[in-house]
Amino acid sequence: VQAQPPITSNPTIAAASCGTAFTVVLSDYQSSNVAVVGFDGKLLSESLISSASTAPGISAPLSGDVALPIGPSTSGEIVLLDRFPNATLTWVDPKTAKVRTQLSVGTGFASNPHDYLTVDGDKSYITRYESNTKAGAQAFDHGSDILVIDSKKPAITAAIAIPEADSALLSRPDRMLKVGDRVIVTLQRISADYATTGEGKIAIIDARNDTLIETVDLPGLKNCGPMVLAADKKTVAVACSGTLSFAAPDFEKQIRESAIVLLDATASKVQEIQRFAAKDLGVPIATSLAFASDRLLMASAYGDSLGKSGARERVVTLNIHSGEWSTIYMSPEPSGDVNDVRCASQCGGLCIATAAKTSQLIAYEHKDGALVEKMRINASTAAPLPPRYLSSY
Repeated sequence: VQAQPPITSNPTIAAASCGTAFTVVLSDYQSSNVAVVGFDGKLLSESLISSASTAPGISAPLSGDVALPIGPSTSGEIVLLDRFPNATLTWVDPKTAKVRTQLSVGTGFASNPHDYLTVDGDKSYITRYESNTKAGAQAFDHGSDILVIDSKKPAITAAIAIPEADSALLSRPDRMLKVGDRVIVTLQRISADYATTGEGKIAIIDARNDTLIETVDLPGLKNCGPMVLAADKKTVAVACSGTLSFAAPDFEKQIRESAIVLLDATASKVQEIQRFAAKDLGVPIATSLAFASDRLLMASAYGDSLGKSGARERVVTLNIHSGEWSTIYMSPEPSGDVNDVRCASQCGGLCIATAAKTSQLIAYEHKDGALVEKMRINASTAAPLPPRYLSSY
């Protein structure tokens, strides 16, 4: 699929806190395609770049495992995370569909980058999920860490280690948010063989000098990853999914270990404010989270992959003032359908969710304190792949 003409977005609903438009990665895990959708639901580009692209600047073609940063890009570029095994970052200009540059963050091993965050100017952070069992052969090759990069050159300039107190576990830094001079990082704390998961924890990084300040425990919860910052710029919502065991799945145990947690990120020591247990919803929270308003969260939720309980994947909302959960989309399948959600409702746009089984995006508008479905969007007819990941730029 060839790149399409430059994108023109709707300036009336663009805002710095949201970006300009939604970025959509479509993938069957063999090949990938990147589309762009306006905050009003209009399809702006069916294929900005894909696995088939051979444009100048691409030294590492995109694989089938391409993801997106959790937060909006502040540079105006689209940043693609080619995770495993490629471990490559790609910067794309959405106005011209040209690749500015690429950077390998593998440093000798399949590091599996999970998130990208612009910290200040050209300085950015990358979380690397995997650890290198043969570290020491080259610079910055330990893994399970945060890389500091110069995104303009681009080049790796430093690494921030996240020590793990339990030798059986890797810290596995996952998602990041910047609040003031600090960066909050979720640590998923899973062993190298994925057989053991530790309790949830977050790391606090001083973005001024790239040092670890502290870690904060989230007792009783496991597999904490997605985060989103509220409009007040101080409240952070974190989703914890519970233990995901492929060898011996235990759906009820996973529900008990799952919750959405609110943190005060501006306190001298980041602290938990409130917790909304997944047991009140009846299914565990999954891998994505977004604020639809100052009080309404939108999230994806897991179904029972074994089908014993009959629980299906879904998109839910949580009113953080009343504690009320609502289901706004129920998948026909227990798994493999809903992967990501994003919102631009606070900037006059829509909220969207991926629905892989129908290869559509489901768009919602915020009305009277709730999300109401407005339309279904076919993100790409040129490369009809299931939508998987969402972000904005």
